[in-house]
Amino acid sequence: MRNAPRHVPSELLLERLHAALAEAEELMKSASTVTGEKPLALLAQLETGIARAGRNLARIRAECAYRAASVARTTDRYVQRNPWRSVGIVAGVSVTVGMMAGVWIARAVLQRTDSRVTTL
Repeated sequence: MRNAPRHVPSELLLERLHAALAEAEELMKSASTVTGEKPLALLAQLETGIARAGRNLARIRAECAYRAASVARTTDRYVQRNPWRSVGIVAGVSVTVGMMAGVWIARAVLQRTDSRVTTL
């Protein structure tokens, strides 16, 4: 668990990101109507909001990468400890997907054949 990011709920990070982006959008709209020295202050606020959004995105990315790596490690550990069970699971899933694909293809062929028969 080295380099584990501090756990912050993803929903909270996304909420903060949306708030920062909404704030940046609002500042951009207000900056277009302001004259004088105020645009510089608004620009500074906009830069702050964009930086905050960037930090939130970096946190979301780090947490997603950490979670994906954790799942990959757990999966690898399971496969290493249970190789034949893993082969059985993959075989079962492959048979199921193959059967579903076969049914889908058969239906498509039958529909195409039925449409030809009715037009003759």
